[in-house]
Amino acid sequence: EAGTDQNGNYKMENMAPGSYVFVVTRGDDQLNFMSFLSNLNFDLVTIPKGRSIRYDIVDDNASGCRVYGIVYDGGEPVRRGAVTALSFESDNILGVDFKVARIRSDGSYEFPGLKSGEYSLQVQGVGREIRMDLDVPEQPELQMDLHLPEGGVEGEVVAKESGDPVQGATVFLRPLDQPEFSGMLGSLIASQGVSVEDRTDSDGRFSFERVSPGEYEILVRVGRRGGEEGTLLAAAEPMIIEIYDGRIERGLKIELPTALAITGIVVDSTGAPIASASIAGAKSGTMDPRPVRTKSAEDGSFTLTPVGVGSYTISCTAKDHSPASGLEVEVREEGGELKIVLQAGV
Repeated sequence: EAGTDQNGNYKMENMAPGSYVFVVTRGDDQLNFMSFLSNLNFDLVTIPKGRSIRYDIVDDNASGCRVYGIVYDGGEPVRRGAVTALSFESDNILGVDFKVARIRSDGSYEFPGLKSGEYSLQVQGVGREIRMDLDVPEQPELQMDLHLPEGGVEGEVVAKESGDPVQGATVFLRPLDQPEFSGMLGSLIASQGVSVEDRTDSDGRFSFERVSPGEYEILVRVGRRGGEEGTLLAAAEPMIIEIYDGRIERGLKIELPTALAITGIVVDSTGAPIASASIAGAKSGTMDPRPVRTKSAEDGSFTLTPVGVGSYTISCTAKDHSPASGLEVEVREEGGELKIVLQAGV
C-alpha cells in the first residue's frame, strides 16, 4: 500500500516478483466503503525479478462525468441497495472497469466520475439483481434517474414425450445484444455469457421480473423428469422472445426431448487412445453458459450426454496435448459419433 504526494507520485518497495492487481482510490474516501468502491480504479501489473518499474496510473474519476440521480421502483424511491456500473470498453489488461454506488435512504445514488461510454448497470438489494443500460456522454455531469423496468416473462418447462412438468430445470434469459469483451476478466465473462437464471418449481413454472426491454434468448439447462431417478432430458432449441417495458409475456411452453448421446474416442496422432481428456459440447450458434461436459475413459472412449437433435460444437483438452476446438458433430435421432484427434503439445 502506498499514498500519493502532492505531485501525484507514489512508490512501493520490497515487492516480490510476480503479477499484482493494483487498486487505486481517492484517499478521502477510504473511510466509507461504498465511496471507496465508487472511486475504484484497478489494473494488473507485473513486477519482474530484480528490477524496478515505473507504472503511471490515470485517475478516471478526476476527468470523468459525475452521474447521479434517484432510483425508482414503481414510481417510489428505492430505499436501500447499490448500483454497479460495468464497462467492457476498458483498455486495461482485465478488460473491465467497475464502480459501485450506494443507494441512500432517499433513493439517491452518485458516481463521482465515469468515463464516457456504454455501461451495464446492475441494481442490487431490490430482490433479484436488475440489469439496465447507461450511455455516459463526454460532459461534466449527468443527472439520470433510474426507473426499474417492469417487463418480464413467465412460462413452463415440460417433458416433450409426456407433457409432465420438469422441476429443477435451470432457465437462462440472455440478451441478444451482448457487449464486446476483451482482457482477462472480460474474456471470462464472455465465456459464460451475460444472463440471468431461474429454476423451475414443482409445476415446471419459471418467471423473470423487472427485465429491461429488448430481444432475449431463452435457454433451458436440462433436468430429469421425476427427479434424479427419472428420464434424462435434453435441452430444447433456444427460444427468441421480445420483452416490452410494462408488459409480462405469459404462456411460454418449453418442451424438453428425451436425451441422446454423442459417443466417440479421443486419440493422439498415432492412433493411441488418450485417457482423462476433457470434452465439452454446446448447441452450435448459441452461448450456452453451461455446456455439457465429460471425460474420456482409459481406452479413450467417451459418452457426452444429455444432448438433443441438432448440430453441436465440441472442444477437447488433455494433458501434454494441444487443445482442439470448433469440432462440429450432427446429432440425429439415434445420437451422434465423433473421433477426436489431438496433437502432441510443444
